[in-house]
Amino acid sequence: MKNLILIIAVITLAVSCTFKKRGNITSKSPVTLASPKNNADSFVLAYLDLKDALLTDTLTYVLEKEKAFAAQLMQLKNDVAINKDSTTNKLNNLQTIFTKFQSAATVETKLKEFQYITMPVSSIADQFSAYKLYKQNCPMAEKFSADSNVYWLSKDKKIKNPFFPHTMPNCGVVVDTINSNTQ
Repeated sequence: MKNLILIIAVITLAVSCTFKKRGNITSKSPVTLASPKNNADSFVLAYLDLKDALLTDTLTYVLEKEKAFAAQLMQLKNDVAINKDSTTNKLNNLQTIFTKFQSAATVETKLKEFQYITMPVSSIADQFSAYKLYKQNCPMAEKFSADSNVYWLSKDKKIKNPFFPHTMPNCGVVVDTINSNTQ
């Protein structure tokens, strides 16, 4: 009986991600962000590029974007205007998390670490970046996190799931908006 309930639950979740109504998303072309105005904006763009590289499932491309993100992280850490007491802790924690991401050998193992990068990036973006971002979640990503709280940031409301780019690329929901007053 427990197996039957588990199978029904999994099928229900899979169907809900496959056929879920996407709300009033009418964007037909990709959203283009304005040119970066500060190091935080450049940092956010590097995060978005890294997330998009994970969508390709191509390790060499992910490694290229990983290097760019690392460079932006170091630039942000050296930015006196941003690197204050509370932000220093966030950046140091992010550096520790990102080191684990860098040491992962495959795209799948990198994804297991990527989920932990989003929270500090989100906090830094909210505090210092002018970009409007969408925090998105996939409830089916339990293989990456025990509590299914796997989030990523996007410049567009349209779901592009980096955790299941081939099997469930549209699975997910927008759960929050960062800098909702900006364009």
